[in-house]
Amino acid sequence: MLTGVVRCHNLHDVFLEGRIYFADGDCYSRMTRAQIVAAHPGRVIVHHDFENFPQGVDSHATAPLDYMIVGLKTGVDGLLAVLDPGRVSLLRGQELDLAGALVSPLLGMLTVLFLGLWTRGQPWGWTVPLFFALSPILTHGTVLGRPDHQSLLLLGLAVALGAECRLAAQATRFWALWSGLAWSGSLWVSLYEPAVLLVAVVLCWLVWAPRKLLVPERWVWL
Repeated sequence: MLTGVVRCHNLHDVFLEGRIYFADGDCYSRMTRAQIVAAHPGRVIVHHDFENFPQGVDSHATAPLDYMIVGLKTGVDGLLAVLDPGRVSLLRGQELDLAGALVSPLLGMLTVLFLGLWTRGQPWGWTVPLFFALSPILTHGTVLGRPDHQSLLLLGLAVALGAECRLAAQATRFWALWSGLAWSGSLWVSLYEPAVLLVAVVLCWLVWAPRKLLVPERWVWL
Protein backbone atom coordinates (compact mmCIF):
# COMPACT_ATOMS: atom_id res chain seq x y z
CA MET A 1 0.00 0.00 0.00
CA LEU A 2 2.82 2.41 0.91
CA THR A 3 4.46 1.70 -2.46
CA GLY A 4 1.32 2.67 -4.35
CA VAL A 5 0.74 5.82 -2.31
CA VAL A 6 4.29 7.07 -2.79
CA ARG A 7 4.16 6.43 -6.53
CA CYS A 8 0.95 8.41 -6.86
CA HIS A 9 2.42 11.61 -5.39
CA ASN A 10 1.99 13.27 -8.82
CA LEU A 11 -1.70 12.35 -9.06
CA HIS A 12 -2.83 15.92 -9.77
CA ASP A 13 -0.27 16.28 -12.57
CA VAL A 14 -1.40 13.10 -14.32
CA PHE A 15 -5.17 13.47 -13.91
CA LEU A 16 -5.86 17.08 -14.87
CA GLU A 17 -9.28 18.49 -15.76
CA GLY A 18 -10.65 15.11 -16.72
CA ARG A 19 -7.74 14.17 -18.98
CA ILE A 20 -4.70 11.94 -18.49
CA TYR A 21 -1.23 13.38 -19.04
CA PHE A 22 2.06 11.50 -18.85
CA ALA A 23 5.17 12.31 -16.85
CA ASP A 24 7.73 12.33 -19.69
CA GLY A 25 7.66 13.15 -23.39
CA ASP A 26 8.90 9.64 -24.27
CA CYS A 27 5.78 8.21 -22.66
CA TYR A 28 3.65 9.55 -25.51
CA SER A 29 5.78 7.59 -27.95
CA ARG A 30 5.26 4.46 -25.85
CA MET A 31 1.52 5.03 -25.76
CA THR A 32 1.44 5.48 -29.54
CA ARG A 33 3.07 2.06 -29.78
CA ALA A 34 0.45 0.63 -27.44
CA GLN A 35 -2.32 2.22 -29.51
CA ILE A 36 -0.96 0.60 -32.68
CA VAL A 37 -0.63 -2.79 -30.96
CA ALA A 38 -4.18 -2.53 -29.59
CA ALA A 39 -5.46 -1.89 -33.13
CA HIS A 40 -3.27 -4.61 -34.69
CA PRO A 41 -2.86 -7.53 -32.23
CA GLY A 42 0.25 -9.56 -32.84
CA ARG A 43 2.22 -6.72 -34.34
CA VAL A 44 5.77 -6.07 -33.15
CA ILE A 45 6.93 -2.51 -33.75
CA VAL A 46 10.58 -1.92 -34.62
CA HIS A 47 10.45 1.26 -36.72
CA HIS A 48 8.60 4.42 -35.69
CA ASP A 49 7.05 6.17 -38.66
CA PHE A 50 5.39 8.63 -36.31
CA GLU A 51 8.68 10.12 -35.09
CA ASN A 52 11.35 12.13 -36.93
CA PHE A 53 9.24 12.47 -40.08
CA PRO A 54 9.82 11.53 -42.84
CA GLN A 55 12.74 9.18 -42.03
CA GLY A 56 11.34 7.80 -38.80
CA VAL A 57 13.49 6.09 -36.15
CA ASP A 58 14.42 2.54 -35.18
CA SER A 59 13.24 2.44 -31.59
CA HIS A 60 15.01 0.87 -28.61
CA ALA A 61 11.57 0.08 -27.14
CA THR A 62 10.44 -3.55 -27.25
CA ALA A 63 7.17 -5.46 -27.28
CA PRO A 64 6.76 -6.76 -23.67
CA LEU A 65 5.63 -3.47 -22.13
CA ASP A 66 3.49 -2.64 -25.18
CA TYR A 67 1.50 -5.82 -24.71
CA MET A 68 1.42 -5.42 -20.95
CA ILE A 69 -0.26 -2.03 -21.36
CA VAL A 70 -2.75 -3.43 -23.87
CA GLY A 71 -3.46 -6.37 -21.58
CA LEU A 72 -4.00 -4.05 -18.64
CA LYS A 73 -6.46 -2.07 -20.76
CA THR A 74 -8.62 -5.20 -20.91
CA GLY A 75 -8.69 -5.21 -17.12
CA VAL A 76 -9.52 -1.50 -17.06
CA ASP A 77 -12.38 -2.10 -19.50
CA GLY A 78 -13.79 -4.80 -17.22
CA LEU A 79 -13.42 -2.67 -14.11
CA LEU A 80 -15.19 0.30 -15.69
CA ALA A 81 -17.97 -1.98 -16.92
CA VAL A 82 -18.62 -2.95 -13.30
CA LEU A 83 -18.11 0.45 -11.65
CA ASP A 84 -19.57 2.63 -14.39
CA PRO A 85 -22.42 0.76 -16.11
CA GLY A 86 -24.01 4.08 -17.10
CA ARG A 87 -20.84 5.09 -19.00
CA VAL A 88 -20.75 8.56 -17.44
CA SER A 89 -17.17 8.47 -16.15
CA LEU A 90 -14.65 10.96 -17.54
CA LEU A 91 -12.31 8.01 -17.98
CA ARG A 92 -14.48 6.57 -20.75
CA GLY A 93 -12.54 6.77 -23.99
CA GLN A 94 -9.26 6.98 -22.07
CA GLU A 95 -9.00 3.33 -21.04
CA LEU A 96 -5.69 2.77 -22.84
CA ASP A 97 -4.22 5.95 -21.36
CA LEU A 98 -5.39 4.87 -17.90
CA ALA A 99 -3.70 1.51 -18.37
CA GLY A 100 -0.51 3.31 -19.39
CA ALA A 101 -0.69 5.56 -16.34
CA LEU A 102 -1.20 2.63 -13.97
CA VAL A 103 1.19 0.04 -15.39
CA SER A 104 4.38 1.33 -13.72
CA PRO A 105 2.94 1.75 -10.18
CA LEU A 106 1.46 -1.75 -10.43
CA LEU A 107 4.83 -3.15 -11.50
CA GLY A 108 6.43 -1.29 -8.59
CA MET A 109 3.99 -2.88 -6.16
CA LEU A 110 4.66 -6.32 -7.65
CA THR A 111 8.39 -5.73 -7.15
CA VAL A 112 7.90 -4.81 -3.49
CA LEU A 113 5.66 -7.86 -3.04
CA PHE A 114 8.40 -10.09 -4.42
CA LEU A 115 11.06 -8.47 -2.23
CA GLY A 116 8.82 -8.86 0.82
CA LEU A 117 8.34 -12.57 0.13
CA TRP A 118 12.01 -13.03 -0.77
CA THR A 119 13.23 -11.52 2.53
CA ARG A 120 10.50 -13.01 4.73
CA GLY A 121 11.96 -14.53 7.87
CA GLN A 122 15.35 -12.86 7.39
CA PRO A 123 16.75 -10.53 10.08
CA TRP A 124 15.99 -6.96 9.07
CA GLY A 125 14.53 -8.33 5.85
CA TRP A 126 11.76 -5.74 5.90
CA THR A 127 14.31 -3.00 5.16
CA VAL A 128 14.73 -4.22 1.56
CA PRO A 129 11.11 -3.72 0.38
CA LEU A 130 10.90 -0.55 2.49
CA PHE A 131 13.96 0.87 0.73
CA PHE A 132 12.45 0.07 -2.66
CA ALA A 133 9.12 1.61 -1.64
CA LEU A 134 10.66 4.91 -0.50
CA SER A 135 13.75 5.35 -2.70
CA PRO A 136 13.28 8.53 -4.79
CA ILE A 137 15.02 7.16 -7.90
CA LEU A 138 13.15 3.84 -7.75
CA THR A 139 9.92 5.73 -7.16
CA HIS A 140 10.54 7.79 -10.29
CA GLY A 141 11.14 4.58 -12.27
CA THR A 142 7.70 3.27 -11.31
CA VAL A 143 5.77 6.50 -10.83
CA LEU A 144 2.17 7.10 -11.91
CA GLY A 145 1.84 8.25 -15.50
CA ARG A 146 5.24 6.96 -16.65
CA PRO A 147 4.78 3.90 -18.89
CA ASP A 148 8.48 3.22 -19.38
CA HIS A 149 10.35 -0.05 -19.77
CA GLN A 150 12.44 0.76 -16.67
CA SER A 151 9.53 -0.24 -14.42
CA LEU A 152 9.39 -3.69 -16.02
CA LEU A 153 13.18 -3.98 -15.85
CA LEU A 154 13.14 -3.24 -12.11
CA LEU A 155 10.77 -6.15 -11.52
CA GLY A 156 12.68 -8.53 -13.79
CA LEU A 157 16.08 -7.67 -12.35
CA ALA A 158 14.83 -7.85 -8.77
CA VAL A 159 13.64 -11.40 -9.42
CA ALA A 160 16.82 -12.30 -11.32
CA LEU A 161 19.22 -11.01 -8.66
CA GLY A 162 17.09 -12.37 -5.82
CA ALA A 163 17.09 -15.81 -7.46
CA GLU A 164 20.86 -15.67 -7.93
CA CYS A 165 21.28 -14.97 -4.21
CA ARG A 166 19.13 -18.01 -3.40
CA LEU A 167 21.16 -20.14 -5.82
CA ALA A 168 24.36 -19.01 -4.10
CA ALA A 169 22.99 -20.37 -0.83
CA GLN A 170 21.53 -23.58 -2.30
CA ALA A 171 21.15 -24.64 -5.92
CA THR A 172 17.55 -25.64 -6.65
CA ARG A 173 15.71 -26.05 -9.94
CA PHE A 174 12.95 -23.74 -8.64
CA TRP A 175 15.22 -20.73 -8.29
CA ALA A 176 17.23 -21.67 -11.39
CA LEU A 177 14.00 -21.61 -13.40
CA TRP A 178 12.94 -18.24 -12.02
CA SER A 179 16.42 -16.83 -12.55
CA GLY A 180 16.43 -17.96 -16.19
CA LEU A 181 12.96 -16.58 -16.82
CA ALA A 182 13.79 -13.25 -15.19
CA TRP A 183 17.09 -12.79 -17.01
CA SER A 184 15.66 -13.75 -20.41
CA GLY A 185 12.61 -11.55 -19.94
CA SER A 186 14.78 -8.61 -18.86
CA LEU A 187 17.09 -9.08 -21.84
CA TRP A 188 14.04 -9.03 -24.12
CA VAL A 189 12.94 -5.73 -22.60
CA SER A 190 16.41 -4.17 -22.96
CA LEU A 191 19.82 -5.44 -24.07
CA TYR A 192 21.63 -2.74 -22.11
CA GLU A 193 21.27 -2.74 -18.29
CA PRO A 194 20.34 -6.44 -17.91
CA ALA A 195 23.22 -7.50 -20.17
CA VAL A 196 25.73 -5.54 -18.06
CA LEU A 197 24.37 -7.01 -14.83
CA LEU A 198 24.23 -10.56 -16.25
CA VAL A 199 27.87 -10.41 -17.31
CA ALA A 200 28.81 -9.10 -13.86
CA VAL A 201 26.86 -11.89 -12.14
CA VAL A 202 28.38 -14.63 -14.31
CA LEU A 203 31.88 -13.23 -13.65
CA CYS A 204 31.18 -13.32 -9.91
CA TRP A 205 30.14 -16.96 -10.18
CA LEU A 206 33.26 -17.83 -12.20
CA VAL A 207 35.56 -16.14 -9.69
CA TRP A 208 34.04 -17.27 -6.39
CA ALA A 209 32.01 -20.42 -7.10
CA PRO A 210 32.59 -21.79 -10.62
CA ARG A 211 31.46 -25.31 -9.68
CA LYS A 212 28.07 -24.04 -8.50
CA LEU A 213 27.52 -22.48 -11.92
CA LEU A 214 27.61 -25.91 -13.58
CA VAL A 215 25.65 -28.07 -11.14
CA PRO A 216 22.80 -30.10 -12.77
CA GLU A 217 20.13 -28.26 -10.78
CA ARG A 218 21.13 -25.06 -12.58
CA TRP A 219 20.96 -26.42 -16.13
CA VAL A 220 17.31 -25.37 -16.45
CA TRP A 221 18.60 -21.78 -16.11
CA LEU A 222 20.06 -22.02 -19.60
